[in-house]
Amino acid sequence: MSRLDDYLSRVEHGLRALPPSVREAEVREIRSHLEQLRDDFAAQGQNPEMAAESALNQFGDARAVAVRLRDVWEGQSCNWERVLAALVCGSTFWVGATYALLIGTFKLFFWPQVELFPELPVLMLATVVLIPSLTGMIFSLWIGRRAWMLSNAFFGSVALLIQFGHISSVHISSPTITVGIFTIPLVVLNLGWGIAGALAGDALLRRRRCAQMALAGSPSGLTAHGVSTFPMRHKKALLKTIMALTVLVVTVAGIKWRVDAVFHPRTPVAALRARLLTNEDRTQYATPRILELRELAPQTPAERAGLERRVAFHIEVSATKDYAARRVAYLESRLKSAYEKKRMGEDALRSSLRRVRTNAYSIRGVVTLQKTSNGWQVDEKSFDWSQLHGWIEDIYFAR
Repeated sequence: MSRLDDYLSRVEHGLRALPPSVREAEVREIRSHLEQLRDDFAAQGQNPEMAAESALNQFGDARAVAVRLRDVWEGQSCNWERVLAALVCGSTFWVGATYALLIGTFKLFFWPQVELFPELPVLMLATVVLIPSLTGMIFSLWIGRRAWMLSNAFFGSVALLIQFGHISSVHISSPTITVGIFTIPLVVLNLGWGIAGALAGDALLRRRRCAQMALAGSPSGLTAHGVSTFPMRHKKALLKTIMALTVLVVTVAGIKWRVDAVFHPRTPVAALRARLLTNEDRTQYATPRILELRELAPQTPAERAGLERRVAFHIEVSATKDYAARRVAYLESRLKSAYEKKRMGEDALRSSLRRVRTNAYSIRGVVTLQKTSNGWQVDEKSFDWSQLHGWIEDIYFAR
């Protein structure tokens, strides 16, 4: 293979991301220019090999030529200004979104009604994946196919900062509350999905640009064929804005419907389910496991009029492992003391210890619910709710 053919082969390899027709046309054009330069140098008295060498030297490095051509065709450029802009936009989005996610996670951990929305863990996981992916896509909007390198550098720098800067926590809401956030899985997830987002964003932009290339036939012909004209860009921007607003409205409406369905239940069973799954102290008690919910037949005049309903339930309650272990240690220490056994009662202590060691207590009951303008509400006086915690806290507990 001659030096000229080898040079063209390397240029063609560098243009492999372009459509075949565009790539072949560019290689043919470069060949014609090189042959013309070679003939010019040969006419000046150089031998064929020296003329070809001079032509290649004047034309420049094959890889650099391919990069410049790809930048022209793909409408991309990479300079320090664009890299800085990409870094500022992407990092600002990532920091803000990550901070919001952490605050949301922290709040949800202590939110009593979190069990009423079983879809929240899936949404949180999707958000964890979406944040670095969108960050990578933001990078690709500024610097195109090189975005994966910036994404790698950015998230790699975050990992190094965590490793060598000994950053283990961030203050949230109050200086006295800290939450450990920077872990190895989070770093790896951000790095992997950040690069994936950059590659996906570049692929989408390249696909769009390739379609424009096929229609236009040349970089300069893109405007001539009306692909990127000013009115067309505005029409596309308007259409995208309308679509985005439609998605936003549908999303907000869906969230509102979901929240209303939970906090303003339309059936007595749904209202009681919400009451049972509301856990006011998640640090000590697990959320009750509902085994049965059954609406009873109307008996009183208010029930026949549809103003009240009675619902029978069967649930299983338990404590967190840590709290149950502390209660077991407490009761065992009392059993070791002759004075405490006499004062508190040995039978009561042993009965309480058996319940706590089992850490699963079954409760049955019937609750009255009343219909209001905000949906069905539980009559708190219709059931002794202390049973949900008394089985573990009260050594004299009895049904």
